[in-house]
Amino acid sequence: MGKIPSFKEEFTFEQRLQESRDIVAKYPNRVPVIVEKFSRTDLPNMEKKKLDAIRLVAFRVVSNLVTLARSRDV
Repeated sequence: MGKIPSFKEEFTFEQRLQESRDIVAKYPNRVPVIVEKFSRTDLPNMEKKKLDAIRLVAFRVVSNLVTLARSRDV
């Protein structure tokens, strides 16, 4: 099984920028987020990578949780 290219490797900067702009135009109160598996994990491969739009409030909650988890990591 070969290496699966990352979203960044698969699409050019211009393609990613245009897709992000389309999402922001369609959902102005959301943030475009790329969802893909980290390459050095034992998790099974995802069927596809996804450029999704999440609400800004949800993004803040998730980023706060990540910050909290990292600060408590010993």
